[in-house]
Amino acid sequence: MRNDSDTEAAAAPPNESREFIHECNNLLAGILNATALMRRARSEEDREEAIALIEDAVARAQKKIQHVPDLLARAVGSLARESMVSDDEAETVPTALGEGPVESTEAHTVLVAEDDDMNRQLLRKLLESTGKWIVIEAENGLQAVERYRNGPTDLVLLDMAMPGLGGAEVLERLRVVNSRVRVVFLSGYVDPHSPLLRERNVVGYLQKPVEA
Repeated sequence: MRNDSDTEAAAAPPNESREFIHECNNLLAGILNATALMRRARSEEDREEAIALIEDAVARAQKKIQHVPDLLARAVGSLARESMVSDDEAETVPTALGEGPVESTEAHTVLVAEDDDMNRQLLRKLLESTGKWIVIEAENGLQAVERYRNGPTDLVLLDMAMPGLGGAEVLERLRVVNSRVRVVFLSGYVDPHSPLLRERNVVGYLQKPVEA
């Protein structure tokens, strides 16, 4: 007979499940954004680069899919319990960006802080293809703070779940540099009830995969 300790040992740790979901969302976002980039390609070279990115993301996704059955079997109980939110905890939903294009006639600067190399590259290309954004990249939280300190940008597109220094810590440090910093959070699993989305200087969030 299995006891409670056996059940707990068989369950996937919540952090492991979140990390798996985060990686899968990154892969999906990469495929969709690369596809959008291919549609916007202005040369054969741009098209070939986008196709290569799609093929790389698909190959990575195929390897990741092999681990799905085992993880689901271990995580189904813990994730279900963790995701339950009672009615009395409901709050005002923060702004989800992306309902329509932003009209602007001048270029603005944006710091894109994203730990997944492919998605960071695609976000940069998509933003630059509009002709309205000058993009600065950061591959982790510490680098994001350092690059913002070297030259504050008009906007910070900040991944909520990065290894090391997470979104909340990055936001706090950015405020020290500039009390008027404007942050848009980016995540594959945004909880609209998260207190982090109601923090000062947070102007909204984007759900991965991001529409071009």
